[in-house]
Amino acid sequence: MFQTLGLQAYQPLPADTGDDATSRVILDQVTLGIYDLNDSISVLQARRAGACYQGQLSKKRERCCGLLKPCWQSRYFVIVGRFLYRFGSAESSEPKGAPLALEGMNVCALEDEILPYAFLISTLSKAVVVAADSADARIVWMHELRKAKQRAIKEGLGHAVEKKEHVALNKKGRNLLQRKLIERRAEGGKRVEMRTLGGGVWGFVDPHY
Repeated sequence: MFQTLGLQAYQPLPADTGDDATSRVILDQVTLGIYDLNDSISVLQARRAGACYQGQLSKKRERCCGLLKPCWQSRYFVIVGRFLYRFGSAESSEPKGAPLALEGMNVCALEDEILPYAFLISTLSKAVVVAADSADARIVWMHELRKAKQRAIKEGLGHAVEKKEHVALNKKGRNLLQRKLIERRAEGGKRVEMRTLGGGVWGFVDPHY
């Protein structure tokens, strides 16, 4: 899949990496021309490039590694080119988190006690649980994601021509995904000391918020 996306395989970072290591990795990427500080994508840019589908969904957020009751956050999702982007709102100037590559994406319906029209969106690197506001909306979203996946696969194999308005946006999406994966590797497993009344308790920072 990484070859299809034009990404490089990653080597594990040293165990003692932290904020300094993250900054160093990003600085190296800028120097090499891999990390472009102008790679941010807005909802308006996605619309102008001809977004395949877009709309509001509720995203499930786990808290304290599942020890606390999860919460649901309203997010604006956009399918454009070969990626699915998540934004804070329909007017956002940049996406939240890493984009999800459509080529390796799978979607399946879920049943949730709080929001009944939930479904799972998963890739090799991330899984997201979202919910639509109706059964029909969930069907449409799942259909559009699967249709966009097939299109992305055909483009990746050279069986379909990449739309010219998507070329620049797909490049930005690949760069953004690569940057987020590098940052996640640098941040993952970093220990922080959580103070309690009874003394110090060690935990882990969860970068997959």
